[in-house]
Parts: sequence; C-alpha cells; structure tokens
Amino acid sequence: GDWCPFCKAFITRFEKIAEEIRDQGGYIAAISAQKESTATKTKKNWKVNFDVLSDRSTEFSRYLNEKKIFNPTLAITKTKLDPHTWMYEAGYIQPALLFTTKDDILYQWAIQPSVMNLGGASDRPVPEEVWESAKAKLNGEER
Repeated sequence: GDWCPFCKAFITRFEKIAEEIRDQGGYIAAISAQKESTATKTKKNWKVNFDVLSDRSTEFSRYLNEKKIFNPTLAITKTKLDPHTWMYEAGYIQPALLFTTKDDILYQWAIQPSVMNLGGASDRPVPEEVWESAKAKLNGEER
C-alpha cells in the first residue's frame, strides 16, 4: 500500500526495467487492494511509469489463487492486529510478482509473511534479476 516504505522501495525499482518490459511486448502494473483514488495518487507520488491498479475486493488475487496460478498462493491479510487493515475492505494483498505469456508462466513469486521476513517487508527478489530470469525463459534458456 501507499503507506508501506518497503512496498515503495520495491515497486519503484521496477521503474528501471519497465521500458524494457514494454519494448519486449510486455505490460507492467502494480495492483493494490486500496481504493482506486489511492492507487492513482500512489502512481503520481511514487513517480512510476507504469499503471498502479486497484483490486479493492481482492477478486483478481482470489481468482489467481483459485486457478492455482501462484504456488505458494497469494497471501491476503486481514487481521485486527495489523494497524493498516482498516483501509482494506477485503484484506490486503501481500507482495507478489507474475510474468506471463499467453501460454506460459515465466516467473512467479509471492511472499508468505512471517517473523523471519518482518511480516513480508524483507526477502523480496531483485527486479533486475527477476526480469533477466523471465527473459531467459522467454528465450528458451534455463536459469
């Protein structure tokens, strides 16, 4: 969410590779369970050159889980212990990445919040390495 400094640091690093992703025919977007107006403000305030979309109901995230597209599943947090939960009607989506073609998953990653990763704040992959891995698979190379 827009309140999370760890999310901001992670998402804004994709700024460096967004143009190359588009040049390869890809589409890049960040998806948040916050309101659409907040997602729009986040894009502007974080100065990213890709879409920041709203999945307020977490419907898209739940669809990905139901179709077993992610392994492990996307974590959707809704607990009274988290001070930010009040902003999210249906819980909030923990960080995840998905690179696909029409026919194949090139790269997937989803954080499973724990004490060891500070509730999902740390242990996130490096965007440039993720993109290199996705490109390698796209080109038929194993990494």
